[in-house]
Amino acid sequence: MQHPDRNVPPRIERFFDIDPGRTERLELPNGATLFLCGETAPQDVMRLDLMVRGGRWHQQRLLQASYTNKMLQEGTRGKSSRQIAELLDSHGAWTDFSCSLLHSYATLYTMGKYFEPMATLLNEMMSEPSFDEEELKLQTAIGKQNLMVAQSRPAYQAKMLLTAMMFGETHPAAHYATVDDYAHLTPSVLRAFYDTYYIPQNTSVLLSGKVDQRTVDIVAGLFGTATKAGTRTALHGLHGAPSPKETTFEKRSMPDASQVSLRMGLFVPGRDNEDYYKLHILTTIFGGYFGSRLMQNIREDKGYTYGISSNLVSYPDETVLSIASEVNSKCVDETIREVKAEMSRLREELVGDEELAMVKNYLMGELMRSFDGQFYTADARIFLLELGLDDSYYAKAIETLRTVTAEDLRETARRYYDTGSLKVAIAGNV
Repeated sequence: MQHPDRNVPPRIERFFDIDPGRTERLELPNGATLFLCGETAPQDVMRLDLMVRGGRWHQQRLLQASYTNKMLQEGTRGKSSRQIAELLDSHGAWTDFSCSLLHSYATLYTMGKYFEPMATLLNEMMSEPSFDEEELKLQTAIGKQNLMVAQSRPAYQAKMLLTAMMFGETHPAAHYATVDDYAHLTPSVLRAFYDTYYIPQNTSVLLSGKVDQRTVDIVAGLFGTATKAGTRTALHGLHGAPSPKETTFEKRSMPDASQVSLRMGLFVPGRDNEDYYKLHILTTIFGGYFGSRLMQNIREDKGYTYGISSNLVSYPDETVLSIASEVNSKCVDETIREVKAEMSRLREELVGDEELAMVKNYLMGELMRSFDGQFYTADARIFLLELGLDDSYYAKAIETLRTVTAEDLRETARRYYDTGSLKVAIAGNV
């Protein structure tokens, strides 16, 4: 038997041809869209996603969109929240409801043999919500308690400061709920949002798992026949452009906090820009993984923080380079200086070949991991729909990852890493 030489590292295989898989699109009679995601899975499991064009960016009151979505699972005209939970549990199924800036989501996971009754239950939850007043009081009481806990944290306060500085206090991105906003959540307020946005023309249905013609027919019968008047919702241009404050630094004192939460940000191009993926690679080098420049400098060398990161945050019409950390109050100024110094280094110096190769491998691994499992095609399709991207996005991203050079990244840094435009917010024991 031949044994491998443990002194020789394994050969790295670079797979640049990741295929998000087959997605078949069907237009249902009532205006909803059905996506059949991926090849038929061998395991007897199913996933059903409902994606509705109506999120926090569309609401008339704070909390309206998220609580409309949350209350869908808290009772229908024919079933209480307890009965719904018991039905799901007895069939080994579960649901997940969530709300983003532009969409509301409902996801069902179930075994294939129970798909029809569980899909029927989900359809009832989506089409016949009761918006029960007592259930709503219970959910808002929980929400208020969670909000008060969040408001006591420096990270929450620093994020509020930064978004107000960047977008302006009147922009929806800078609107954060208060405890008083819960008093305005009534069944009629939630029903108004539901009636406006939860319509077939706004609904994308995604089916993945062990899909066959029978399951397709079940979904089409449940979600493709009921009609409801309404107009398809816009996803962009809903609010005016940001009105950034002139100030570049703000702080909020929280004497009882043990540390200081640091948030920094500046506007950069979005995913529809040809430079975006270069910017994504650059931001990964800067602070997007454990071996990043910020972690090596500010955590490992200086010991100012346990962790620091940078990432690109997408809003419907804007994208923000965000930097976040929790630091000792005595090290705030030094940390800010080092962040700016690392940005300047990327503008002035070329990234080394070894570091660039490592980050390329890391990002390729992240891509491959996101395409692992039988539901990955549904996740990929939701990602494209959420951000309004076309099907070529992944191919372009992989090609950029394959061909980008150190010179490309330095030019990208010179174009967008403007330390003079960087806004800084801190909250905590300052």
